[in-house]
Amino acid sequence: MTLIGLNPKKCAVCGHEGKFPVMHSYTIFENSDLDGRPGEMLRGTMWTWVERCLNCNYCGRRIEHVEDERFTQMVYEASYQQLFQNIKEEIELVVAFKAASYLQEKIKNWKSAAKFALYVAWIWDDEENEAEATNARKRAIILLEKVAPGTLDEEEICLLADLYRRVGDFGNAMRWCDIGLKKAEENGNQELHKVLTTQKELALIKDQSCYKRSE
Repeated sequence: MTLIGLNPKKCAVCGHEGKFPVMHSYTIFENSDLDGRPGEMLRGTMWTWVERCLNCNYCGRRIEHVEDERFTQMVYEASYQQLFQNIKEEIELVVAFKAASYLQEKIKNWKSAAKFALYVAWIWDDEENEAEATNARKRAIILLEKVAPGTLDEEEICLLADLYRRVGDFGNAMRWCDIGLKKAEENGNQELHKVLTTQKELALIKDQSCYKRSE
């Protein structure tokens, strides 16, 4: 089972106090997807993966902490606040993840920015909005491609392969599969080698569907 409580926290940007969810425990009884999305019950806790201050709109993993002091200024910039203009008509969690991604991108933390963009894609997957899910994955690709190739770990390479496959760019999907397979062989990572082999097989037949790692 999943146990989530509410804890009082103070926003590190503006000092506003509020109650935020804290996950005390969870159980996973499904394998993750090929893009790393966890199985249930953890996948149903996405709403706890980002915290938003209702006063200044700061969004981050932990509202009481800023990863970079520049965030305290960026949050008040018009370009950031514009992300929340139509929040009542949008999915609030999508906006929060986009905002968190925006801040990470501003400090050139490409990996973290891409991760938040990927979370947006997962929400649109659940909403069965293929167009928005594709746009979010393309955004994650743009951000991850800014990372120096030598600093990408095996899971991030696997993610890039999946992102390209899911948006229908099978050539780049296979390119990243080959890069990942070589790295997996060098490091003796049999599990990742299996996942990337599956990715490549799917790319070869132009399959854009979502699959679990057990399939």
